[in-house]
Amino acid sequence: MRAEEYYQDHQGKIYGREYIENGIIFDVPKTGDPSREAAVVKFPNHAVIPSYISVEGVKYKVTEVRFGAPQTFFGDTSGWVTLPPTLKRCTLEAGTARRINKTTYAYTLYGVANVRISNLDSFLNMTSYQQMYPHATAFPKNEEWRLYVNDTLFENRDIVYPEGSPIGTNINYMYGIKYIVIPASDTARTKMIDMKVDAYGLPDNHAKALKFKLDSGYNLRNYGIIADSIYLPRNLDTLKGIGGNDKYIAQWPDNLKCIRTTVGLRSNAGINRIFLSDIPQSVIDIFGYFSTNETLTIPPRIQVIGGYFDFDGEEENDQYIKIEDSDDTLIVMGIDITKHNPYKNPQFYIGRNIRYTMDEYRIKPINKMNDKTATIIIGPKVTEMNDRFEVDLNGNKPKYIVCKGLTPPNFKVTLPEIWNWKFETILIVPEAAEAAYRAHPVWKYFYTILTDNVDSINVEKEIKTEQWYSLDGQLLNRPEPAKINVRFVKYTDGTVERQKIAVP
Repeated sequence: MRAEEYYQDHQGKIYGREYIENGIIFDVPKTGDPSREAAVVKFPNHAVIPSYISVEGVKYKVTEVRFGAPQTFFGDTSGWVTLPPTLKRCTLEAGTARRINKTTYAYTLYGVANVRISNLDSFLNMTSYQQMYPHATAFPKNEEWRLYVNDTLFENRDIVYPEGSPIGTNINYMYGIKYIVIPASDTARTKMIDMKVDAYGLPDNHAKALKFKLDSGYNLRNYGIIADSIYLPRNLDTLKGIGGNDKYIAQWPDNLKCIRTTVGLRSNAGINRIFLSDIPQSVIDIFGYFSTNETLTIPPRIQVIGGYFDFDGEEENDQYIKIEDSDDTLIVMGIDITKHNPYKNPQFYIGRNIRYTMDEYRIKPINKMNDKTATIIIGPKVTEMNDRFEVDLNGNKPKYIVCKGLTPPNFKVTLPEIWNWKFETILIVPEAAEAAYRAHPVWKYFYTILTDNVDSINVEKEIKTEQWYSLDGQLLNRPEPAKINVRFVKYTDGTVERQKIAVP
């Protein structure tokens, strides 16, 4: 039975025979029991627990210190115990709390502040060792226990688990750890190491980093070990998250290709998201929680993308998403975007064909945007668009669609979502391609098709007034279909435009 399975009901119980030596209470097997292993039930302060005891001429190996054995308190720096190298299981905890401040209702738990051992490898080879402390307001912070190896304080050193170790020795709350190093033999691990991160909270004193002896072969989700950072194995090509508390990445792999999830990771700034700018250039497939500045830029190398993206920039910037030009199709597995700062005229640049794994996996800006404020720019490499537009505008219509390609992008259906924008959205196309857009089975339905130098369009100026006239000068309430109409537009900057537009 693992030591952490001992609960308060088991404290002080004797299952065999009670034996007392130097104030230490042992539980030894009953007479006739072939077992030759003994357990410590209770020990006093400054106890030196022996490796072996003799009871009625029979020698027993001391292999366990049970839950409830300590008689000192965790924060009491005068508490000491010497542990033998024969231990397999050791729990230096008890299910009793002591109130230490009547005014603030502060408590502390039984434990041992100073632990002395003679052999570090045997200590790290235990099946189970733990001395945990609740990370709650009722308990003092900065509590820790100290390890002494042959009377020398373990300080500013690495914990290197020996080859073949079950890694059951929980060194949370231990003072003086620099790095924790996982051995090569642990590539065979199939079960998670649970160092009670969630149940007890993050201790104030913990290791600086988690490292691995080999450059590949580990399931990183199996390591529920507390540390500030993690050195990812150099040959790792797919990151599937890590176990334990959120860690920042101190070392990226040399040729990482895929990030399946960012569970267990955080940025150097302390937030539980990775900055897109920190991701290595080798990565082509990403999914998880990410942070970026005021523009979500998706470079050409990215082939698959999905997850949650948070804008952390402090400047007001209306450029919202920029999918850079590429001949390769971008696969989107759902993108939810949160932008904290306000924007007036959001801009979306679509520079490549996009394919969604499911219809609801479109790019979704979570913040509500106003109707007819967005500008959508479709790059010259886009040849085909989805039935529903690539960005979910929350039911709103964009103000402008700017197409930069000389060949109009096609659709798989006759009436895509973009067709619903034909009355209120202004379509701007290259002058050399105006005829092609007016003849296209979808784009031709836009009532307002303007031609301009699409690289120099001022999408910031607002339309102040818009009037439509027939060719004989009659003022119209709305454009007349199947005729050439004259459109007069006055902008907020004082400029005026007059255009003859063939309305479908």
